[in-house]
Amino acid sequence: RIGRTVRAVFENVLGQTGVSDEQSFFVLGGDSLSAVRVLTRLSSELGNELPFEIIRRNPSIRTLTDAINAINAVDAGNGPQQESSEGIVRLLNRGPVALPAKVAENWRRVNLGQNRLPLSITRAFRLDGVFDLDAYHKALEVVIGRHEALRTMHRCIDDGGVEQVILDDSNPDIRFVDLSGEPREAALDCARQIFDQESVEPLDLTEGLPGRFCVIRISDKVHVIVLTFYHSLIDGIGLGVVFEELSAAYTALNSGRPSRLPPVKVQSLDYSSWLESWREANKARLESYWENVFREGIPQVHLPSGSDRLAMETVPGWVQRVMVPADLMRRVKERARYH
Repeated sequence: RIGRTVRAVFENVLGQTGVSDEQSFFVLGGDSLSAVRVLTRLSSELGNELPFEIIRRNPSIRTLTDAINAINAVDAGNGPQQESSEGIVRLLNRGPVALPAKVAENWRRVNLGQNRLPLSITRAFRLDGVFDLDAYHKALEVVIGRHEALRTMHRCIDDGGVEQVILDDSNPDIRFVDLSGEPREAALDCARQIFDQESVEPLDLTEGLPGRFCVIRISDKVHVIVLTFYHSLIDGIGLGVVFEELSAAYTALNSGRPSRLPPVKVQSLDYSSWLESWREANKARLESYWENVFREGIPQVHLPSGSDRLAMETVPGWVQRVMVPADLMRRVKERARYH
C-alpha cells in the first residue's frame, strides 16, 4: 500500500505517469519545493511526519518506500530505536525569549520607526471555482495554530532589548477586496497593484500575528490569495509547507470534514535551542575545521567600490541580465535539485 501511495503522489506532483520505481524524483524534474509537497501529502495520507532528508537520500519510489517502511518498523518496536528528530526535544518553557543584545539592536534598527524595512516574503496564488471564505479562514487558522513561528510577535522591553513572544491566538484578520464589479482586466491589474503594495509595506511585528492575509475576488469563481510573512520567521521552503497544509485543510473543511494534518513534532524554538546547544558542544571541533580551511589565510575578494554607500538602508535595486550557456544552466539545475 505504501508503494502505491508513494507512486501516486510522485506522479501527481510531477504531472507524469508511468514513473519507474528506480527513477530519481529530482532527475524527473522535481525540486525542493515540489519535494516538500510530496512529503506533506505522504505525511497526511500515511499518518506519520516525514523529514525532508528522507526524500533527498531516497529520491526514487522504491528507496523512499523502503525508508518509510523502515520508519514504521521502528515506530512499531521492530527496529533499532533512535532519538526522534535527531535528538531535538520539546522545551517545556514556551514563555518569552530575549534576543541577544546585538540581534535586538539590529532588530530595532530595521523594524522600528519611519525608516523600517519591509523584511517580509509575499506570495500569491489563484483559485478557480467556488470559494468558501469561511472555510479558508478556518483553514488558515488551523495552519497558523500548528506552527509557533507563524504566531511569534516581538516585544520591546525597558532595557532596550527585544523578546519573542509566542501568541496563543491563531485567528487571522483577513482583508477581503471585492473587484468582481470591475472589468476583468482592470480587476487583474488592481490585484497586481495590491500584491506589489503588500510586498513593500512593512509588517508591524509588535502587534498580533507576524503576517498579513488578503483575499481578492476577481469574479464569483476566480479569487487571488495573498500571504505575507516576516522573512526571519519563514522562508520560501516554509511557505511551500504552508501552501500545502493550507490546501489540505481547506479541502477537508470545505467538504465538511475535520482537518487531519499530522502533528508538528518540532517547533522553531525547540530547534534553535538544540542548535545552540549543539554549537556549544562542538565549538572546538568547528573552530578547528575553519582554522584548517583558512590555514593559509583568508582569500582576498576584490569588489568594485567606486560608488558611495547610502547612509540609510533601502530596498529598491535593479536587475543585471546575463546570458548563460544552455549546457551550463542544465548542469546547475541538476546540481541544485540535489541540494
